[in-house]
Amino acid sequence: MIPSPAALALLILVAPASQVGAQRLATFASTRPEPYRPAGLFPKAPDHRWEGVVIGGLGLGLFGLSVASSLCGDADSGSQDRCLLPTVEGFLIGATIGTVVGGIIGGAIPKHRAPADSSAAP
Repeated sequence: MIPSPAALALLILVAPASQVGAQRLATFASTRPEPYRPAGLFPKAPDHRWEGVVIGGLGLGLFGLSVASSLCGDADSGSQDRCLLPTVEGFLIGATIGTVVGGIIGGAIPKHRAPADSSAAP
């Protein structure tokens, strides 16, 4: 005979619940949770990623600006009089690529810690 769902529900409700207590985690009064300390917006990195971002972004951004400006002024380009937008686009494209590449390269170069000054010791 297959038990009906109502009989199973009744069995679950009537069965002793002593086994359920073993599944609870014990709390210890001696342990406290650590207070939440949010990390800074730009935590100190032990590498040169931020320097790479700045140098790569500015370097390739200026290169993209100069290339777009020189290509815009050519006689065969259709926008000889209106070069501002293509020049800004060239800067933004170069800066985006330079920022990503500079951050990757800078992140691969670790910062060296300065040695402790032993002459100041008593």
